[in-house]
Amino acid sequence: MGIQSFKQRLSSKKKRIIITKNEEPQKKEKHSERYPVINLSTNIFEDFPQFRGINVANFDSTLTTNSIDGSSSSLDGNANIVLECVYFLLNVKFQNLSRYKMTKSSRAKLIAARSRYPNVIIVNQLYTIFPNSETCVDTEIEKLTHLRKLKLITLNYDNFPFRLLILQDDLTKLIDTHLEANSNVVSSFKNFIHIYPNVNQISKEMIEKHGLDVKTLIQTGFLTFSESSYNLTLPNIGPTLKMLKIGIRAIIKVCQGNKFGQIEEAIIMKKFTDVTKEGVATKNGLFVKTNGLDPHWLLSVMVGSGLLECFYSSVGRVYKLTGKNLQ
Repeated sequence: MGIQSFKQRLSSKKKRIIITKNEEPQKKEKHSERYPVINLSTNIFEDFPQFRGINVANFDSTLTTNSIDGSSSSLDGNANIVLECVYFLLNVKFQNLSRYKMTKSSRAKLIAARSRYPNVIIVNQLYTIFPNSETCVDTEIEKLTHLRKLKLITLNYDNFPFRLLILQDDLTKLIDTHLEANSNVVSSFKNFIHIYPNVNQISKEMIEKHGLDVKTLIQTGFLTFSESSYNLTLPNIGPTLKMLKIGIRAIIKVCQGNKFGQIEEAIIMKKFTDVTKEGVATKNGLFVKTNGLDPHWLLSVMVGSGLLECFYSSVGRVYKLTGKNLQ
């Protein structure tokens, strides 16, 4: 009985070994996301009171647009909503200085630096506000340029393409400010911009036809020469785009330091608003490096450019690197 019982147990053990050997080992569940996605339809600016006053929900991305000839001075619903968003983005571009303790000289220096930057936004920011509606947004921008409400300027800065929007009124002020001593240049340049509201590149033939003073326009920052044509640009736009790229690279670096390339919005906000115990902005903080650019404003550039994805999680808004590189 003892030997038989032992053989039965041995046989049963072998069976168990065989069964165990043939079974697939249970794998531990691997999470590819640090933060669970609750909602992909989150708007970066939803907490801004000024933004809540814009009827973004009424934007119709399925609307077919009539031919654009610039003969009408009226705005339809979509164009008006886009223009309101442009005004909003211009107004929230910089953080309010009142939240920081600064010496009078530091405050004056920062205000002076900001005033030198042309008042522009990036087209990609509108793509963030109106997701999956790029074609419709571009159509409305084209309409607004023909109506001489906006001016679209395409630039390539440090191998990174930017499509800038400036209000036509702000462009006129820039021309008056930088060319005030050259009334003839002002008149001919304004007239040219009015005749060709959507122009970005100007041929030598067009220069001669309209009597544009190329030398003065280049010296004052309104023209650059590229191959066989001249390109429209803006005074002090180089430092503006440099400041923008500093902020973008800083946010990318912060995201790369976190698992899965994800980071909570609150952490990004802290990087831009770091202050000492006395409430003074830290010298190495991003507030100082970007002259107080609003972090939400920067994030909207990055999301619209495809550098980041934004989603809502249990901790609030979260941003994730997409893998697209900043050149």
